[in-house]
Amino acid sequence: MSLKWTEDLSVGIEWIDKHHQDLFRAINQMLEAMNRGEGDKEIEKTISFLEEYVETHFGAEEKEMEKKSYPEIQAHKAQHMNFKNQLADIKKEFEEKGTTLTLTLQVQRQMADWWTNHINKVDKKLGKFLEEK
Repeated sequence: MSLKWTEDLSVGIEWIDKHHQDLFRAINQMLEAMNRGEGDKEIEKTISFLEEYVETHFGAEEKEMEKKSYPEIQAHKAQHMNFKNQLADIKKEFEEKGTTLTLTLQVQRQMADWWTNHINKVDKKLGKFLEEK
């Protein structure tokens, strides 16, 4: 399973779409390495990338929401915190047990589900709001 970027995932804001595409590439590299049984190094690299990514990407989105007085900012921020918590759980599991089949399946499911749902339901709404401002 991999994350596939398609135009229907576009939120209509170029910098947000570029961030999402970068994210999909990193997650797919990790998933491919995990499926080859070479996940330890790649997952560690991807977790580091994701930790930096969420600070940069979520921070930029949240700054823009505050600047434009986005009415759903608290719910959107809560979604971001939810992902940060999931990432912390993945990192902890990896540090304690390494790349296991359970972790591989968890990462595949959570990353694919969370990001596609977040983009389709939450970020698209934000993109529409920002386009109108």
